[in-house]
Amino acid sequence: EAGLHRMGWPDRISQVLDKDTCMYAVSQGAMAVECRNSDPFTLSLLSQIHHPETVIQCVAERAFLKKLEGGCSVPVSAFSEVKDGKLSLTGGVFSIDGKQGRIEYACDSLPESIEEKEKPTVSPNGPREFAGIVGSEKVSIATLEVAQRVGLQVAGTFIEY
Repeated sequence: EAGLHRMGWPDRISQVLDKDTCMYAVSQGAMAVECRNSDPFTLSLLSQIHHPETVIQCVAERAFLKKLEGGCSVPVSAFSEVKDGKLSLTGGVFSIDGKQGRIEYACDSLPESIEEKEKPTVSPNGPREFAGIVGSEKVSIATLEVAQRVGLQVAGTFIEY
């Protein structure tokens, strides 16, 4: 929906699928650039194009998938949202034939507004990864820790079951 609005084609939207109708694959639709985590110059350049909300959502979703040891061929779905200072994640795990499934949810408050200027996530010891994602100067370590915790919390409900 957002992409069609950016392109000036809102009239082409015939239906918006909500999470109750159709969740998506983990981090589907998010674009990423891969680089060496030992290259601070390139990481600094890439941090300028980080979209904070997308980074937060991807960390939560990828932490969920990683904890479940899932991948592209595993029927796992997600829906995350950053709204009103909170991060919510709905995760689903389904049987291969789709006849059985379970959906779980977690929500947590983010430690600060993501619109505010935040502390860099790159420490003097090098960058820290969250579910395989190196943070940017636009999102604090505390925020990424919450995102990772939410993903692990949802995954944990499936493991404890």
